[in-house]
Amino acid sequence: MMTSAETDASLFTPTDPGYVSPPRGRSLGRMRTTLLYVAVAGGAMLVVAVGAWGLIGGPWPVLAALVGAGVAGAFISWGLTKVAGSAARVRQGAEAEIRRLNQQLENRVQERTAQLQAINRELEAFCYSVSHDLRAPLRSIRGFSEVLLDRYRVQLDARGQEYLERISQSSEQMDTLIEDLLKLSRVSRSELHLQTVNLSELVGSIASDLVKSEPGRTVEFVIAPDLNARGDERLLRVALDNLLQNAWKFSGQLARARIEFGIAAEPEAAFYVRDDGAGFDMAYADRLFGVFQRLHSLREFPGTGVGLATVQRIINRHGGRVWATGAVNQGATFYFTLPGHDDL
Repeated sequence: MMTSAETDASLFTPTDPGYVSPPRGRSLGRMRTTLLYVAVAGGAMLVVAVGAWGLIGGPWPVLAALVGAGVAGAFISWGLTKVAGSAARVRQGAEAEIRRLNQQLENRVQERTAQLQAINRELEAFCYSVSHDLRAPLRSIRGFSEVLLDRYRVQLDARGQEYLERISQSSEQMDTLIEDLLKLSRVSRSELHLQTVNLSELVGSIASDLVKSEPGRTVEFVIAPDLNARGDERLLRVALDNLLQNAWKFSGQLARARIEFGIAAEPEAAFYVRDDGAGFDMAYADRLFGVFQRLHSLREFPGTGVGLATVQRIINRHGGRVWATGAVNQGATFYFTLPGHDDL
């Protein structure tokens, strides 16, 4: 039959916080025994001294008391030394066990990190290879579809012409999707070249290009001046371009739209891009930054569902984070942070 101590110990494994190894358990038992022995010995010596005081007259009781007290003190000193030694051994054993467990945990973390890095590299290489190899046959499909429409349109009825047009449009959309995937792969693989970047100037340049692309639209850009951050200028331009393209697209149904870039103090200090367009339901906010995730149909707003995933990848590579808030038909705001920035 197991004792209560053995039963308690059997309930734990070496990795549990409450686990006490057998050597330390025995050390604690010896400590308790030593303390009990010291108490009994000291008490006995004092009793002998007091008894001698009452039974023997003259100076002898005093001498007996002194001898008893001296012997008791010696036992107590010896016992405390043993207790201190046992406590030190217990502490050293516990510290050694903690160091062992910490080293074991660190080794496991390093192994898992290496495994995840290898998996990510394989996925990125696979994405790049598949995207690259798909482009040649896709371009052939698109090219021959356009040739058929150009040369044999009169020989096809309306339905045949529609089919070829749909093939051509789908091929074009697929080519755009593959190009976006290649960009996403390059974002993950490229080396960061950190420097101070004027984000306001980048936003102004991108806004100018957007206005030139659709001169008939009325869009007011509000850009906070001289906002600087530390990062890779090329990648930050890609991230801002995707955010501004997103704001431009989803405000396209407004007669007069407004797009802002600036700094927000709440809910935390962050750069932001805000529009007053279609917005989104916050119940689906966790889907915004996934690859191929879309909250609107292609008929409403064209796109591949890769742009915001690219933004998140770039911001994460810089050690920041990105999130969004919005409401249906009330616009959306995309926030992002960049550690080491100058203006936040």
